[in-house]
Amino acid sequence: MIRHTVLWRFKRECEFTPMESARYMKEHLEALPGRIPGMLSAKVSFSCKEDAEWDAMLVSDFESYDALKAYKEHPLHVPIRSWCKEHREARTAFDCTL
Repeated sequence: MIRHTVLWRFKRECEFTPMESARYMKEHLEALPGRIPGMLSAKVSFSCKEDAEWDAMLVSDFESYDALKAYKEHPLHVPIRSWCKEHREARTAFDCTL
């Protein structure tokens, strides 16, 4: 199993607040397990500190590294990824085996 963890810092100067952007990501990413083959789970959490370096975090699990690679280009994920690129200031990710 592969765990895919992503941290985002959202733009401050745009039409959405960082919390609104984080909620968008939560709503859309948590709806994907069961709809994308090999994606087992997805949970988006928000920072509990106003001055945190990161605004939100995704923790998602995949059956295999190939399933994670397929998810990244899946037609249900691509529009979410594109939206996020427009509204984020920074992103980092970490993938590991469980």
